[in-house]
Parts: sequence; C-alpha cells; structure tokens
Amino acid sequence: MLEYTERRPATALILEELSTTGAQLLHIWNQSNGHLSPEFIDYARKVLLMAPPATPGDSPDILMIGTESFARHVFGSKWAQHPTRARKAMPQTYRKLVASSYWNAYQTNKPIFDLIGANLSDESYREYCRLILPVHSRAGVSQLVVFTQELPNQASRAISSIN
Repeated sequence: MLEYTERRPATALILEELSTTGAQLLHIWNQSNGHLSPEFIDYARKVLLMAPPATPGDSPDILMIGTESFARHVFGSKWAQHPTRARKAMPQTYRKLVASSYWNAYQTNKPIFDLIGANLSDESYREYCRLILPVHSRAGVSQLVVFTQELPNQASRAISSIN
C-alpha cells in the first residue's frame, strides 16, 4: 500500500473529529504554554514521551511508552518493555518516513498533526493520525509528547479534504 505523511493544521476542530484525547492534549499544551504540566499525567498511558530528535532524517529516541498507546498496540508489549531500544527495532524506512515532523515540532516549538499511512512491518500497513507536542520541563529540558490513533476506514480521505 502507498506510504505517505500528510501534515494538517493542529486545530481543536480537526482533532475533535478524530479524537477527544488529541483535542484535550492540544488544549493542555495551549493552557500550559508548551510546558510539561501535571495535566499530561492523566494521559500518560496513551502517549509516547520522546527525546528531541538528533537529526531531521530519523525519528527520536523513545523515553516512555504508554500502556494504551498505539505504538505498544502495534509493536507489542515485549517491544515496549525497553523504550530506549524500541526505536532501533522499527524499520529504518518507517523511521525516515515519519522523522520530519518530529524535527519540525522540535525546531518550531509548535504542535504538528499528521495523517500517516505506513508499513510498520512486513505484514502490517496502518493509517493513523499523530499529534506531536513539543514540551519543556521545569528544568528547561525539551521533550516531545506524542499521541497517535489509528484512523477508521476512509477517514484519511475525508480529512484530506479539510483545509
């Protein structure tokens, strides 16, 4: 199947169409001015916490994998047991496909919302949406909070028409 990454505006209206969780996370990010606030804890089980990307051509290291996250569901609980090694277990072609948005969110310090179709393994093509929120801890450490949700059939085509 065709692999793609398509960036869309990260607005509450578009996110609400797909996921109340995504819309709530964007609201928390806006309210906290991009800081890693305690309100994010309520959603920790559904997100990834990632390090800043080292390069624009590869996905960043994963620091924490939520127990109900899309990544854990797709790649498995054994994969999720070692977050710092999880990125290296993903196909290089997949990491390159999704890398630029991580870099863009980190460089611009603005949320990024993508629609993605990707071969996550030899037998697993998935279409999903991803919200990347660049956050800063109280100590000034940059990280990325990432929420991902699989798209229902035909949703990517319907969303593609939204500008």
